[in-house]
Amino acid sequence: MNKIIIKSETNGLYNVDSVLSFSFLKIDEFNRVIEYGSRYYFPTEDYNSDAIAINGLNANKLEYLRKKAKYPEHFEGDTEWIEALFSNVDTVISYNLDFEYTFLPKNIKDMDLKIFSIMEENVDIVGVTHTDSNNFKFPTFKETASFYGVSINPKKTNGTYMCGKIYELYCKTIESTESQAA
Repeated sequence: MNKIIIKSETNGLYNVDSVLSFSFLKIDEFNRVIEYGSRYYFPTEDYNSDAIAINGLNANKLEYLRKKAKYPEHFEGDTEWIEALFSNVDTVISYNLDFEYTFLPKNIKDMDLKIFSIMEENVDIVGVTHTDSNNFKFPTFKETASFYGVSINPKKTNGTYMCGKIYELYCKTIESTESQAA
């Protein structure tokens, strides 16, 4: 069965904030890309300057990215397309899946899907400690990418592809560890 890697950019940190972009990468059981894409949406609330400073999706940028869009202006209105994306997958992968999941329609959250959070699965592997203790913390995207040697260049590379590359390298690391233990 297929897997889907998802990445969104939002107008804030909470599930009441709008999704500004939704990107996906579908891969088959051999981790080959079979479909990919991105959609961009206008917020239903005022633009959050703190969020826009991070994701760069201001009104002008979204106007440009949506120039020829033939899909709803708001993420909440695009549920039919989102549901279709998830119709033939059994695994959902994202860097911070808990965050991404809060924005998905309820019926997708209710599906019997395997979930894989790159951030959570890499806590012990990347091994970044809290500054005030010896305990491992959730690694940032940048720390995880650096650990796997994945360069971060958001101007040239979609974040979904970076997640896909990290996932691929994670799988190879786990396979290598398991074969050494056998």
